[in-house]
Amino acid sequence: MAKITNYLFEESISKEGYDFLESSKMNSYEALEYSKRLLEVMNNSYFMQHICEQTNELGWLEEISLPVNEYSNDLCQNLDTLNHLRTSSRQFSGEQISLSDLSQLLNLSYKKTRKGIKENFIPDSRNIASGGGLYPVDLYFVSLNINNLPRGVYHYNLDRNSLEKLPLFETDEIFQNAVNQAFLTEAKVDIDYAKAAGYIILGSVLHRTCFKYLDRGIRWALIDTGAIIHSVYLASASIGIGCCSVGGYCDDFAAELIGFTDKSQIVFGTIIIGKV
Repeated sequence: MAKITNYLFEESISKEGYDFLESSKMNSYEALEYSKRLLEVMNNSYFMQHICEQTNELGWLEEISLPVNEYSNDLCQNLDTLNHLRTSSRQFSGEQISLSDLSQLLNLSYKKTRKGIKENFIPDSRNIASGGGLYPVDLYFVSLNINNLPRGVYHYNLDRNSLEKLPLFETDEIFQNAVNQAFLTEAKVDIDYAKAAGYIILGSVLHRTCFKYLDRGIRWALIDTGAIIHSVYLASASIGIGCCSVGGYCDDFAAELIGFTDKSQIVFGTIIIGKV
C-alpha cells in the first residue's frame, strides 16, 4: 500500500520524455529556417520521389483481391462520401461562420456518447478511442470571426455543450498579438490567416494519461490528438466549413494562448477553420 501511495508523489513523465517534448517544439526564432527546409524539400522532385517511395520491402507475396465495395446501407455510403469530401482548405472567403454552425462543428468533432459507470470508475465514453478511457486532450477555440461570439479564447465544455471564455487578454490588440505569435501569421504565407474564422487548439494534459501509463502515455495523447483532428475534418465536410490542420505553430506561445502553464501541458495539434 505504501508503494501505491507513492504514485501520487512521483513524477510520471521521465526526463527523457520531457526532453522529447522539448526537442520537438517549434520556437519562433527557428521558424524561418524550418520553413526554408520545408520549401527546399517540397520543391525538389528528387527528394519527394524518394520520400514517397519509401516503404517496407515485403518481397513477392500471394495477393488476394477483395470484393468490390457496394455499401449495404446509408451509414456506410455517408461515411464514404465524407471521406471523399474531407480536404485541407488553406484559402478562406472571410465570411463569418454562424454560432450555430460552430456549435455543430464542435459537437460533431468531440462529444460524449455513452454514460460511464461511476462506481467502477469508468468515465463517460466519447466519440474517439482513448487509452484507458482517460481522454487527456481538451478542445479550445480561438474566436476571430464568428457571428454572435466575441473574439477571444474559449474552452469547449463537452458536458454542457458550451464555450467558457478564458479571461487572458485585457485588450483586443493584446489578444491579436498573442494569436499572431502563436501561429507565426506574419512570417508565413502558406495559409490565408487574415480571412480565417478561428482556430481549434488541442491541448493535452499529459498527467491525465501518464499517471497510469508513464512515458507511454505521451503516445496515447498523440493518438487522441490525431483522432480528434480526423473527426474535425469529417465534421467540417458534413457542414461545409473549410479546415486545415496546422503544424507550423510556436508551441510555447500556443500553450500560453490557452492558459497552459505547466510543462506537462502540451499543445499537440491545431486546426484553422473558415468559410470557403
